[in-house]
Amino acid sequence: MSEPPARRRNRRGEGDQLRSEIVAAAQQLIEETGTASAVTLRAVARRVGIAAPSIYTHFADPEQIIRAVVAKTFDEFLRHLQAARAGIDEPRARLLAACHAYLAFGAEHPNLYALLFARNPAPDGAAADQTPDLRLQENGEGLDRLVGAESFELLVHDVAATAAAGASRTDGAYLTATALWVALHGLVLLRADAPQFPWPDAKQLNDVLIGRIALLEPAPA
Repeated sequence: MSEPPARRRNRRGEGDQLRSEIVAAAQQLIEETGTASAVTLRAVARRVGIAAPSIYTHFADPEQIIRAVVAKTFDEFLRHLQAARAGIDEPRARLLAACHAYLAFGAEHPNLYALLFARNPAPDGAAADQTPDLRLQENGEGLDRLVGAESFELLVHDVAATAAAGASRTDGAYLTATALWVALHGLVLLRADAPQFPWPDAKQLNDVLIGRIALLEPAPA
């Protein structure tokens, strides 16, 4: 394999660009190989076209790069969900669109999706609390301790709006959103891990799963 062309030295003020290129290169490595262990300083530097020591200006070690990949991918995941539900006023349809988008993202980016939940550190500067907090089970308080919590909060919001519109029988948006997330997550992983299984029609299965877990009322005629 030929070496990539040498990357020109960044001009003053271009350090953020180099950081972004390092994270993007690591993201590509994980998506291509399916493992975070592919993210080494040498592999990332080769892909970006820099000397490995140049990475230390932005990251102390590969683990910090992987954390940045998780944050970047969660941002992309959130934007994907937001785009799918944008312009949909009816709450039931908006929830369905977001859930279908969730499943599509997992199918299109299985390796990056798996990374999101295999490694979910506390945000930078937040202390990792290993003590279970019962408040999280009641209303989601404390979700800010998790990277990517905005995507789950979006799901809670859409479930609550669907219930308020009389289109869901749930009496607890947080509990139902959690159950829905568990179901969507499981389906993404099972489809990736068992492609040989004779799966039913994808849209039909998705609609059944989402409708039953979210306790959706039948769509109006």
